This record gives sequence, C-alpha cells and structure tokens, in this order.
Amino acid sequence: MRSTQILRHVPLIKFVGGKHQFLASNNAITAHPDSHGLLPGSADAIKVSSLLKPKPAARKPLKQVQILKASNKPFDFTSVAELPKRFQSPIFEAIEIDAVNYGGASTLI
Repeated sequence: MRSTQILRHVPLIKFVGGKHQFLASNNAITAHPDSHGLLPGSADAIKVSSLLKPKPAARKPLKQVQILKASNKPFDFTSVAELPKRFQSPIFEAIEIDAVNYGGASTLI
C-alpha cells in the first residue's frame, strides 16, 4: 500500500469550543416590531384577496396646457433656437455621424 493511503486525513480548519446548545424558543405568533401591534390574520389586517380584486380605473381630468408667451426680459428664452449661437447644439455633418455609428473607424468598407 501507499504511505499516503495509510495516513489519516487531518482537516486544516480547527474549530474552537464545543457544539452550541440551542435555547428553547417561543413559537407563538407575535407582531413584528414595526407593525405597531398588528397581528397577521387579525380583523384589522388587510387580506390579500381584497388587494387582488380588479378596481375601476379612476380618471383624472386633463389639465389645460399653458402656452408660454415670449417675454421682454433679457436672457429669458422659450426655445433653444432663440439662444445665442455659442449655446446652440452644433449641426453634425454626415461624416461625423458615420464615424460615431461605425465606432470611430477611419475606413468605411
């Protein structure tokens, strides 16, 4: 026989102390600390079946849309097109759009 088969396996982890003793627990139903004393299944609790019933949708009246009027105040803009050129979005050329769409490849096949 091999000498490795004769040797007994020794675990590398050593546990300190003995087995833990479990204390007797109380299996009574109690309220959750954050439920303010409300017990499950009590008369005050909401039943799941009442939550699953379909309810008619309540419609809210539509709000009237306000149309903004142009003001005479300086620097009060209602559209991006009214901004000075330096604050407007640049117009992209087709070659720039293709470069972005193709991942920056310089050669298009």
